[in-house]
Amino acid sequence: MGFMKANFFAFDSIKNEVVRLLFRFGFVIWLWAFLFARVPLAATQDVFGLKSRPLLLLDCLSVGFASLAFLQVGWRPWKVFKAPFVRLVGLSFALFWAFYSLRLGFDSWVLSVDLVTPPSTLLKHFLTSTLIPALCLPWVVTMASWGSTLPLLVGLGSISLLFGELSFVFIRGFDALMKVRFAFEDLNPIPASHSSASLVILSSLFLWSVVRNNSRTSRFFQALLGLVGLLLGLLGMQLAMTKGAFLALIPLVVYLACSLWKRFRVLGFAAVLGVSMSAAMLMFGAMRRGLWSAGSIGDRVELIRQSIGVWSDHWFLGIGFRAQSILHSNLLTRGDHWYPHNFVAESLLLGGVVLMAIISSFIVSSAFSASFSVEADGFKDALQVPLTFLWIQGLASGLVSGHLALIPGLWVGGLLVVLNRYR
Repeated sequence: MGFMKANFFAFDSIKNEVVRLLFRFGFVIWLWAFLFARVPLAATQDVFGLKSRPLLLLDCLSVGFASLAFLQVGWRPWKVFKAPFVRLVGLSFALFWAFYSLRLGFDSWVLSVDLVTPPSTLLKHFLTSTLIPALCLPWVVTMASWGSTLPLLVGLGSISLLFGELSFVFIRGFDALMKVRFAFEDLNPIPASHSSASLVILSSLFLWSVVRNNSRTSRFFQALLGLVGLLLGLLGMQLAMTKGAFLALIPLVVYLACSLWKRFRVLGFAAVLGVSMSAAMLMFGAMRRGLWSAGSIGDRVELIRQSIGVWSDHWFLGIGFRAQSILHSNLLTRGDHWYPHNFVAESLLLGGVVLMAIISSFIVSSAFSASFSVEADGFKDALQVPLTFLWIQGLASGLVSGHLALIPGLWVGGLLVVLNRYR
């Protein structure tokens, strides 16, 4: 009897320790899966033959961590909706996707619109990339422990990108580095580049927090970690040769330039400006694709131009999902596209000014919850600034790539910024 009792207490103490560790590192693991997991998983599939399922991993982690948090805190996270901006962003999110789903169902089953991409695929993209993480987010955010989140994310992101880049070199060879874009069978260059850009954002802000921190304890190792992450992220962006990821970094460069100006005046401002311009010239100079090549800026501009022209004739409620076949039949684009690669143009096409007003409400609510303030002790107790820039990256990405059901950086990133601000 005493032996069984001792085993029970041992099992209970192990369980409590596991729960404690999951609460401490759960948010870091979830955010790693959201930002970086697709790179090592895709590389693993190509190198070892194991199936890459990044969205399945994200959804399982979301449900698992949310369930664990629910057992500890119950429905308390829902109190965050007492804040006006949280209610507004949640209502905007719900109304947008209710409109989208109803319009999709009406067009496909009542009007029998011929869709290039079937409704089941669109809804699956929304469910797996956005809806499941969004519903779990109020509980997942309660697991955030800001003291170690940023350096751990930089470390995990660096390991993920390093494994992906080494696997890419192993598969393609050194000779293909400037000829073949950073991609795998289950990962195209655009998400690979944005994972790299996320690492650049986190590493840059981590380095800035190290500079601001008055304590010299472990500063060398922290700076080394940030520099390694920064270099690996920039390397991934250059290998992917995706211009949209570079555009997403412009707000970060402006922010760091202004911050350095305030702290070091002309010297700091000139340093960040010089480094940024040199990096941009080096990166763009190494790109082998023409600026107006198929699927690049030329096609994007033509698709947006056509979308605005079609919407102007149906400005109030748009033309719905008939837009797919209209864009797909455009002879002026060199690639095959059924969406405009711009969430503003797509919203106007699908729902006119009504749908645009709803998504604008979501964006404005998220923007008012964003933060660009850094306290004297850096990011020790707050991660709102990095989360803000990650959401800005998602917003910029949605302006040049992806369709509404598959741009989680905009949707989940915005919800994350708001929920963290008012939790």
